[in-house]
Amino acid sequence: MKAIKHFIMIMVAILSSILNGQIKHSQESPALKNAGISPSAEQYKISIAGQSKDMEWVAVRKWYYKNSDTVMVFNKNIVQKPVLTLHKISSVEFLGKNKMLVSGEGKAWFYDLKMKTKKEYQNIIQTEVNDHKDGNSLYAMFCKGGLVEIYDSNGGLKNKLTEVVSLQALKEKGFLIRQKKNSITTISWVKDTDVIPLFNTSAIISQLKVSEDHTFVTINETTGQRVNGVEQSSSKIHIVDLNSGKSVGFDFKHEKDFNDFTLSRIGTSHLFLLGLQKKKEADNQLLEIWYSNESNIKSLYQGKTLKKFYVLNFNSQTAEKLNDYSEEMFMAFTSSRYLLKYHPHQGHNYVSWKPTINISLYDIVSAQETSLGAFTGVDYKAPQVIYSPDGEFILGSEDRKKWKIWNTANLSKTEILSDDLKVPAFTEDGRSLYFNSNKGIWVYDLAARNLMHMKDTEGQANLVNITVNRQFNEYHFACQTVDPGKPLLIKTIDSKNSWVSYDVIRENKKIPIISKTNDKLSDLLFDLSFNRFFYLLENYNKPPKLYSHQHKRLPKIIYSSNSNDKIANHFKQEIINYSNSAGQPLQGTLYYPLDYDPSKEYPMVVKVYQNQRAYAKEYLIKGYASYVAYDKRSLLERGYFVYEPDIVFGKKGTGIEALDCVNHALDALTNKSSIDFKKIGLIGHSHGGYITNFIATQSRRFATYISGAGNSDIVRSYFSYNRNFHTPFYMQFESGQYEMTTSFSEDKELYIRNSPIYYADNVSAPILLWAGKKDENIFWEQAQEFYIGLKRNHKDAVALFYTDGDHSLSMGTDEKEDLYRRSTEWLDYFLKDKKDVEWINRQIKN
Repeated sequence: MKAIKHFIMIMVAILSSILNGQIKHSQESPALKNAGISPSAEQYKISIAGQSKDMEWVAVRKWYYKNSDTVMVFNKNIVQKPVLTLHKISSVEFLGKNKMLVSGEGKAWFYDLKMKTKKEYQNIIQTEVNDHKDGNSLYAMFCKGGLVEIYDSNGGLKNKLTEVVSLQALKEKGFLIRQKKNSITTISWVKDTDVIPLFNTSAIISQLKVSEDHTFVTINETTGQRVNGVEQSSSKIHIVDLNSGKSVGFDFKHEKDFNDFTLSRIGTSHLFLLGLQKKKEADNQLLEIWYSNESNIKSLYQGKTLKKFYVLNFNSQTAEKLNDYSEEMFMAFTSSRYLLKYHPHQGHNYVSWKPTINISLYDIVSAQETSLGAFTGVDYKAPQVIYSPDGEFILGSEDRKKWKIWNTANLSKTEILSDDLKVPAFTEDGRSLYFNSNKGIWVYDLAARNLMHMKDTEGQANLVNITVNRQFNEYHFACQTVDPGKPLLIKTIDSKNSWVSYDVIRENKKIPIISKTNDKLSDLLFDLSFNRFFYLLENYNKPPKLYSHQHKRLPKIIYSSNSNDKIANHFKQEIINYSNSAGQPLQGTLYYPLDYDPSKEYPMVVKVYQNQRAYAKEYLIKGYASYVAYDKRSLLERGYFVYEPDIVFGKKGTGIEALDCVNHALDALTNKSSIDFKKIGLIGHSHGGYITNFIATQSRRFATYISGAGNSDIVRSYFSYNRNFHTPFYMQFESGQYEMTTSFSEDKELYIRNSPIYYADNVSAPILLWAGKKDENIFWEQAQEFYIGLKRNHKDAVALFYTDGDHSLSMGTDEKEDLYRRSTEWLDYFLKDKKDVEWINRQIKN
């Protein structure tokens, strides 16, 4: 398996002043110093960055607040001691069993982990690895000055090429090299010491692409000439078969204005689907014209991408045009005879985020279309199309519940009569379908049309080793397969008791691999035989640990992170059970203050959102890397209870139902005498910010509020355009997160009753509002207008509007650090009576 490449972008913006006060850096802030936030105190998370094929070696990346460039390499037999600790590393790749290539900041290093040797390379632009199953791996160094060097898996130099323009690895087949010498561009296939010329030209190569299976290379050759004094260009697209070496050119000199193209092989045939693409820019310099029948509203900002499709015959060297430029789509899949045809957003009314799309089966032989019907999604809120490896069967849903199967051989349609089947995967022989479900794994026999339960699987079961080859479009079109001839890895989740386990089904026998664990398990890696595993375990009071697990042996801890964290295991958590007014069982997570003394009273901070139990097992990180404006660990260390109740919505509307859930969640704590119920603060961000705003207008149970980037007028929000999702925002209310279940026109009072702005006069405790003025998800004016409503009604409110801030205030920015300080000081001011804060006193005391 290819090592995971981590890429992190950090933007640092400097604000000149906010609310007549300069933003303070973290090291200058007494509040942060008191919270113990310093480089020496900073916790970190870890992730697995890659592993060797024999699972003897594993690389782990550290994730700090402002960097993630530290990588440690472990041997599974050596506990707690990395064999290598590397810094300023952006890329990690293993070669075969004992070799590793890492790079970063213009340098690269090749390590022989067994022999304990290394080689260093300077002036590196790019590294590529070609990992062969037989162990004869290669790696390539693209250096400044156009030099490429090819090395074998022992670090031996095999080839050297100069005047290189681009380098690309071919799957187990070497490398694709583009060179330019004088005015001649040459495309070559480099295999070990062999350099095989594929193509050369004196014209411009505007695009060079490799097919998904790495068997064909596509080249767009552009030539220019002057006609009547006007410079004109023409294109010729070449397809090179790497297996045969044959090259075929298709002349598209009549196609002068496309700026990109796609090329897909049609099944396993000698036919290819070519899509020419041109961008039609939005014409909005003078004005924007919005039509109510527009189904692609984002094109008003971004322009439209138009496509024209051809079927290219590699053998006869002919091109057949399928359509003229339009937004209509043709897509090749695993069938050698058919294409899928659809319009990506025709008729979209934006009640849902993604539209239901009508798909037709286009017969290449007869040029006839057969409608397959409307496709929605079962696993996603977007259309899903799943097809078998031979293209004979197509799977989709028309109602978001049940799956239907189309047989392309006879164009018949069959419905599978179950609405609890998820994540379908065809067997590689195309005879059966496997499904996840809440009641084990199910297998559907395509010939007998029979659905059977897989023995020894139960509960919320998920097949782990599904291979997904997904098409690159805005929806989920994919060939998803599983090999029943090989062992199957099953993940089982028990949500009620909050545990997860992994088992292998081998020769119809269930073999436990990872027993039921209440910890959060992540980054699970395994060998092909499911005998060796690496994974991470963590919990709120347990720093992440790296485990090695070999079949029939006990798991072994290879590395324990955050060794300086001496207090994590002193944190205490309790799951609180309660029900809302409708009787629906819910749970909240209550965290106790560090060094809790039952004879004392403590203030409490309540954070609101929907399903928060899902995050109750995450290791507590203190500092800026925590949830925006809400540092749970710091609050616990500073003597707060922290409560995270789950929330569900119903027919009374989002705000009212959230208030009901929070009230019942608080009622469930009335036996906790250590909680000072006069000193409770409520905090929320985004959707949680809206809920905080609403509860602030309805409740007397909180001493203060912090609301970030939340709606205050959901009527206005309903009729707004969301530039983050590029959709009218009523989608979020009718079928999205707000779950209002009806439109504004059908129940106007419902929306008004759930809009905080109409009840600003009822707010009874000080509230801190914040928003980023570059937020394209929730307009920052929503916070501003709530502030205006509070001001008009003489309420205590302070609003922070970050000039360059986005929806969540990006990591590493002064905005995030400033808000961290202010939210810390705000909570301490109202819940712990720490009143010496000038910027708050300006409001409260004046």
